[in-house]
Amino acid sequence: VTGEMVTCSYPQGYIKQDLYVCMTCKQSDQPAGVCFGCMKVCHQGHQIHELFTKRKFRCDCRTQRCAAGSCGFHRGEPADVNTKNKYGHNFDGLYCACNQPYDPDKDVMMQCWICEDWFHEGCLTIPR
Repeated sequence: VTGEMVTCSYPQGYIKQDLYVCMTCKQSDQPAGVCFGCMKVCHQGHQIHELFTKRKFRCDCRTQRCAAGSCGFHRGEPADVNTKNKYGHNFDGLYCACNQPYDPDKDVMMQCWICEDWFHEGCLTIPR
């Protein structure tokens, strides 16, 4: 990435950050959320789903949750799993109470500020 400082957020701990899920490295029962830096460097060319901003999340790239092996920023043995991370159906590419995927060509999505889940506009009942 030219002109940008790109690094892994893992050393910063559990922080609010833009988050991505790597569907290429996702193990069947263990989703892995990766930070912007790891998405750009370690998972380049992989199938990525953007989860947008999540609170209190630590990058999983250097942990055993990522099937690809080690993080490009942190060499050596994988770190322990981040026990405070929370994984919902968004990590499977599903959203809303209807548990359906997001189609960027037809869906308008809204994120709840409390639970941080995404909802299809058509599934919401918003009082006027």
